[in-house]
Amino acid sequence: MSRELIFLVLKGTEINPNSDLAGVKTGVLKNTTTEKFIQTEYLETEAIYFEGDQGMNEALDSLAKGEIQTFVNDRILSIGELFRQNLDFSNYKLVPEKPLTCDFYGIIVPNNDREWQNKINSFIDSEQPQAIDQKWFKELFPYQLENLDYCVNQRK
Repeated sequence: MSRELIFLVLKGTEINPNSDLAGVKTGVLKNTTTEKFIQTEYLETEAIYFEGDQGMNEALDSLAKGEIQTFVNDRILSIGELFRQNLDFSNYKLVPEKPLTCDFYGIIVPNNDREWQNKINSFIDSEQPQAIDQKWFKELFPYQLENLDYCVNQRK
C-alpha cells in the first residue's frame, strides 16, 4: 500500500493542483510530512492547520462549512474518515485523479527480536487482516490496485 496525497474538496469546488493554489485555503494536519509537502510545493496556498487527535475531524467539519476550500491528506485516510463519520462521499471529490505523491508504507521491527516477529507473523497469518480488509478496503480494492500500478510506474 502507498501513501497517496490528494486534495479533498466539496463537489462543485474547482482547484487546479498544477497551479500554486494562491489564495486557496488549504487544510493540512500539523507536524506531518503532508505539512512539509505543502510548504515546499504550494508556497502560495493559505495553509490552515489542524492538529491532535481531532485534527482530521475538525478539518472535514471546516471543509463542510466552507471555512477551507480543500483538505490535503492521504487518499485512503481521507476516504476512511468520510466513511467513519458517515458523511456522504458523493458530496466530495478527490483532486487530482492520480495522486500528488506516492510514498510506500513499511514496517520496521527491531533486529533479532523474535517476540515482535512472532506477534506480527501471527497477526498476518490470522483471519484478522482479512476481516479488516473486508470491512475497510473491499470497495476500494480496484481503485487501490490502479493507483498502486500508477505509483510503481512513477518510480521507473
